[in-house]
Formats: sequence, structure tokens, C-alpha cells
Amino acid sequence: MTLAPEYWRSLLFVPANNPRFIDKAKSVEADAIQLDLEDSVYHTDKDKEDARACIATAAKSLRLAGKTVSVRINQPLDLAVRDIEAAVCEDVSVLALPKIAAAAHVKLIEALVEKCEIKVGMAVGTIQFIVAVETLSAFYQLRSIASSSARIMGLMLGSEDFAWECGCEPSEEVMRGLKQQMIVAAREAGVRPLGYIGSLSNFRNLEEFESMVRRSRAFGFDGATCIHPAQVPIVNRVFGIEEDEFAHAKKVMDNADIARREGKAAFSVDGKMVDKPIIDRAERVLLRARLYRTS
Repeated sequence: MTLAPEYWRSLLFVPANNPRFIDKAKSVEADAIQLDLEDSVYHTDKDKEDARACIATAAKSLRLAGKTVSVRINQPLDLAVRDIEAAVCEDVSVLALPKIAAAAHVKLIEALVEKCEIKVGMAVGTIQFIVAVETLSAFYQLRSIASSSARIMGLMLGSEDFAWECGCEPSEEVMRGLKQQMIVAAREAGVRPLGYIGSLSNFRNLEEFESMVRRSRAFGFDGATCIHPAQVPIVNRVFGIEEDEFAHAKKVMDNADIARREGKAAFSVDGKMVDKPIIDRAERVLLRARLYRTS
């Protein structure tokens, strides 16, 4: 199942210069494969250049395997320009932009991407953005960053880099309020809040990881990146629609139809009051169910 970027639940990180990992990613049921040019590639000019040279071939092989592709670029402008020139092609749908400093930073990248789209014969606006805020100065510009470009489909707050600047621990307890502010800014701008309320690094304890993903969805996240294939089915399940959630939403909508015919604006389901916000939420669940359920 191929999903448009605005419906992605899971993005699996794969180093752009690792053919073995890229080949393995073809059999992983992630909604997108995110080819990484940033942290998973050594920070030498040669390593960055070699990884950049792999993008076109890797993206094409993934797309031919039925995968949708995102590319995470580097933040320093000299690297970012070369990354973008290598990544903008028909086989890439999204660019992930780390360490965005301000709305003007997004607009600068947007201008370059537009030139690259024209150069390779793509329609202007084809490439979408996932924007990551990871600095203290950018945090106070979340609202303007989130609304700075129509290309932005997702907003993230990078825990590790942000916590380093802030002098705090990147723990769930410490980051919770900060990430909630990011979620609010994303929702106000009409873009998807992506990420976790906690850390994704402990992929070996999948039970603990799933519990954290569930808390993340409850807080308002819509999807997240994965650093190991074992995380993908959990993220897809939790950010998708599970059976009990689908059944409850269907019951709400069935009762809403009856109430509407009876001229009632509110009614009860399973002993709990239901009114417009609850109905709207149930409608959203059923929409997601049409996207994610296989039966």
C-alpha cells in the first residue's frame, strides 16, 4: 500500500550510502524510506559526497520496489545545496530539513528546490518538506516556521540537539511540555506533528517502545521516524487504526445518524455523552480506517 506523504505513519531511516540496508528496506512495511545524508553518514567531505552520489540510484530502486522516498539533507548551507541538487528527482517525494533556524531559512531552501524541480522537469511544488526545529532560537519561532511554506507536511522537535542546547536531559519527562507546544504550532499551521513524546533509541525493548508510542499518539503526534525495522509494525499499528478504536467510531457514527433523524445534537454511547467534537473525532477515525485498514 502506497500512501501520500500527508498520511505517512512510519519513516524508516536508512543511510544513503549503505546498499545492504537499502536493499533490506524494500521488504519493510514502512510508509516511507528516509535516505539519510546527515547523522548516519560520517562527517567528512568524501563520505558526504559518496552518500550524495548514491541518492538517485537508491531512490529509484526503492520506488521501483513500491516504496515512497524521503531524503534527509544536512544543515550547513554548503552541504545542503549539494544535497538538494542530488535529491530533487522524480523518485523522491519529500526532503527532511534538519536544524531549521527560521521561516526565512525554509524559504531559502524552497527557492533552491523550485529551481531544481524546473531543471529536472518536475512540476513546481512536487517536493514536500518535513521540518525539524532543534535549537532554542528556532523554538520561539515555531509558529512562523510551521506556516512558512505550503510544501511543509510535517513538523518535528529534535530532542537530542535541542536538549543539548538547553542543557537538559532529552527525557520524556523533561521534553513533554516542549513537544506539546510544537504539536500545537503544527496543528495551527495545518501540518502534521511527527515524532515521539519520548526517545526512540531503545528499540530492543519493544514492549516499552510501544507504550511510549501510544503515549505519543495520545499527545497528538500523527507519525514518526524509525531507526530499526522492528519499530515499524508497532508505529504503523499505533498510528493507524486498531479494532477497538474502529468499532467505537463506527458505533458513534451509527448512533449519530439515528440522533440526527430524531433532531438530537447530543446523545450517549456506552454511558458517555457524545456531541459534535466526539462525532468529528469519530469521522476522522473512519477516514484513517479507510486508509490503513486492509479489511
